[in-house]
Amino acid sequence: MKREEPRLSCDRATTVARGGECLCRYDGMRKTSKTSCGCTRGLVFVPGAGCRKVKIDNKPRGNTDDGAAGTESCRIKINGICLK
Repeated sequence: MKREEPRLSCDRATTVARGGECLCRYDGMRKTSKTSCGCTRGLVFVPGAGCRKVKIDNKPRGNTDDGAAGTESCRIKINGICLK
């Protein structure tokens, strides 16, 4: 009796299943395992958009009366730094 190999469980965010293997979903990605991919150096993974260049905005932010300092159009924040 032939034993069937378990089906790969590809990471849906970073890979696409094709021909019994997981292929990277976006340009600028490389395989990190059999089932997932990651962005190459200098790029950050944005779900649904792929790998994007990191732009760090270090401009000082002033305080506003309503306490909403630094809340303007920041799509990704890492350790309090706004990445655009």
